[in-house]
Amino acid sequence: MRKVLFVIFLQLTFLVTQAQDYLSGKLIDKQTGTKEILYDRTQNDISTNTFQTIYKVIDLNKKMLYTVTLTHNRTKALLLISIKPQGGEPIGSSVSYDKTQCGLIFSDASGMDTAFNITSGYTHLFSFTDTMRTYPVLHKLKTYDKKDLVLDPLTKIRIRKHNETIKNIVLPQTAFNQQLFKLRDSLYARHYRLNENVSRIRKQIEADVNELMHDKKVERDVKRYEGEKRFGNPHGKGLLVLNGNIFDGNFLEGKFVTGVALLKTDSNEYCGEYTGSVKNGTGWLKFNGDSYIVGVFTANKLSTGITLLKNNGDIYFGGYNGKRNGYGELQNSNGGKYAGEFFDDRLIRGYAKEVDPFGYYTYSRIEKGIKTPVDAKTAEEFFGLTLSAGK
Repeated sequence: MRKVLFVIFLQLTFLVTQAQDYLSGKLIDKQTGTKEILYDRTQNDISTNTFQTIYKVIDLNKKMLYTVTLTHNRTKALLLISIKPQGGEPIGSSVSYDKTQCGLIFSDASGMDTAFNITSGYTHLFSFTDTMRTYPVLHKLKTYDKKDLVLDPLTKIRIRKHNETIKNIVLPQTAFNQQLFKLRDSLYARHYRLNENVSRIRKQIEADVNELMHDKKVERDVKRYEGEKRFGNPHGKGLLVLNGNIFDGNFLEGKFVTGVALLKTDSNEYCGEYTGSVKNGTGWLKFNGDSYIVGVFTANKLSTGITLLKNNGDIYFGGYNGKRNGYGELQNSNGGKYAGEFFDDRLIRGYAKEVDPFGYYTYSRIEKGIKTPVDAKTAEEFFGLTLSAGK
């Protein structure tokens, strides 16, 4: 009996050692879309102040895709990133940081940035597990073949720890700065929500096209309709493709009444809610040159929104309703910067870095539209915590 129990124990032990608990991630490819992938994570102490995290990434068929290694040297404040594709050579990069001026979350956009979004085009986005900065954890990494590898999600606890660390950096935590940071974070949260809404709309349109027109080509100069009809005309729920544009929603006696649309012209693309023949509701309007507006439209006009606007070397990211309104960040082609609260295109509260006629920089703090000179260190420290317009 003891021998039988021992054999059973060995078999169970073998099964346990062979089992593998994988976590779920994403592999984002602009050409083929988003695919679910699996990964496991191991963490090792290499030496007293060197810590390593290794990710083994596989597809749903358990085929090996990548091995990603993060090696953190806490003494040197240096992180080495290595990604090795299956059957290929490893490709590496490094990230250094200032321990006295950085938080726990790092990206190639900014070492101190408290505003980050997994959907942004980071080359890398990672964080440390605690305020001692021990094990690095990967959130996003651009692969050797320009795909986005999305692994461990950012948790609320991690974000809270990061923000608490940021509060202890050298920038004076005056009431003035705190108000600006609150406006900045509010802008970022709103931008994220709007993009999430538009992303859901786009997925809905794509799903309906795949379901209703899976055996038909969506082309320009071609009209196709699938859905409910009355007297041979669109009436009720349906999907209309007209000249490459897509109308998905409710029709009345042959006319589109309300729903969502994906509209393309030579100069822009609109994805969002649509009523009759006008933009009405949440939508995203992208222009040539990567500029875009995301927000709420009323009768074809933007009522409130956020824009990334690139024009003649100037880059503005922030609140927008036809003019710069709300928190925003403006970067000029000559190196000037403006960050803070705008009203009708004018900065009324924030910081400014301007170039005088002789090519020298001048720094100002602006309250109620009135400029007061400040030292470069104070202003540059604030600019280091902004969203970095255009990234």
